Amino acid sequence: MATCLLCWPNHADQAAFAGGAWQTPLVNLRDRFLTRVARTAGLSLAATRFDVDLSRDRTIKVVAIPGHTLSPSARIRIQCFADAARTITRADSGWRDVWPPVYATAELEWEADNWWSGRVLPEDVARLPRSYLYVLPRQVFCRYLSVAIDDQANPAGYVDLARLVVAPGWEPKFNFSYGVALAWESATLTEISLSGAEHHEGRPPYRVVSFRLDYMDRVEATNQALAMTRALGIEGEVFFVFDPANPLLMQQRSFLGRLRQLSPLEHMACNINGMAFEIKEVVA
Repeated sequence: MATCLLCWPNHADQAAFAGGAWQTPLVNLRDRFLTRVARTAGLSLAATRFDVDLSRDRTIKVVAIPGHTLSPSARIRIQCFADAARTITRADSGWRDVWPPVYATAELEWEADNWWSGRVLPEDVARLPRSYLYVLPRQVFCRYLSVAIDDQANPAGYVDLARLVVAPGWEPKFNFSYGVALAWESATLTEISLSGAEHHEGRPPYRVVSFRLDYMDRVEATNQALAMTRALGIEGEVFFVFDPANPLLMQQRSFLGRLRQLSPLEHMACNINGMAFEIKEVVA
């Protein structure tokens, strides 16, 4: 298991976008309300690609699209460049599945259509997080990105993208302590009538992760953990990656979230510091 990643700030919030064909503008990728999507005007490769200018060279570890309507057969390619002409490549994901395998063969029945592949089926999409994540092998320093999407079989005839995250990543020297908790919490409203019958107003659930980092030295604790709480408050966004070395579960255990509360930095022993974190997922 690799060390978790805490990724902020989101450089895409100040980026300029260009390219493709869009019914609703690409600038919606900077909007924190995930219901304000960028919608393509078609499914051709030319319509669904776009370029990103981060305004100056930035450090990047993660590129994510938290919220999309890409189909199980969709593919995506992310490239990072050092120059505006896009000739000096800093990173290239190659064509990757938007929905990678998420099932182990042992948990599927032999007759299942995805027994060999472990891939997501169309009927699975509604109950899985619609979030794409690409973790770069190493942090790169660049200004320009290109995102190409191949989803020409999407039955909707268009693609919606809710948000773009382009961020550096803090990888703690020591991973979170045992006892980390990852849960789905319900946002459904329940009212009870005079007869005792319950009436529910269904709302999408959200994920919450709670953990502690207990073995930080004073430099990491101050310049990373404490600085993160100051920079984000409870309104700023952080992209959490549970285990970047586990491709089977990475997408299901990673999400865009906010700190539910600001925790104090604790001095555990000489030059050993700890802090608790609770991150709540941002939902539409």
